[in-house]
Amino acid sequence: MSRLSIPNAAQAHAASRPLLAAVEQELGMVPKLMRLVGHSPAALQGYLALDGALARGRLDARLRERIALAVAEFNGCSYCLSAHTYLALHVARLPADEIDAARDFRSTDARAGTALRFARHVAELQGRVSDVDLEALKNAGFDEAETIEIVATVALNVTHEPRQQRRPDRHRLSRGVGEDRCMTASDDATGWSFRAAVSRSSSSCGARGRANRTTG
Repeated sequence: MSRLSIPNAAQAHAASRPLLAAVEQELGMVPKLMRLVGHSPAALQGYLALDGALARGRLDARLRERIALAVAEFNGCSYCLSAHTYLALHVARLPADEIDAARDFRSTDARAGTALRFARHVAELQGRVSDVDLEALKNAGFDEAETIEIVATVALNVTHEPRQQRRPDRHRLSRGVGEDRCMTASDDATGWSFRAAVSRSSSSCGARGRANRTTG
């Protein structure tokens, strides 16, 4: 249960309503996170501004969603993992095997894989990356602007994914995004609501729904 109230559309701060309406127009719904942040129009505007700016930046949607998936898994945030799996499938159009790999900071694409390994070190070391990390990113073809955007994308996702106390040998989140978490009308456990247009029987979701998978 949230320790702060989560307003509905009618209860939202007047200055936040146009921002939340824009989110609904884009996603087809308004995540509880954004309704919660909407208590402060300034905070909501800042959050959405950073998200929007990065969407117009140098990193493509596929890499940004890969990073978001990786950070969600790293932080043990099932809410965020469910949300970004939806976006990865239906916005970034990532294949199911790449979504699965991204959760472990991996990719079959060598350049994306290098970026994900760098993102992992940013998350794990709280930004204290080494010269070797930076050199690997440079050798993969990322310039300084793209490096900054990778760090900013990790930071944006950490902002709304409070990390659980998890060990380096942590298990994967047990619930897959197939089955009921895939795209049901709502998920009370995570607070994420999905558009009813996406059916439970979606082939993409079914391919990814591997409940109780762990990594050692």
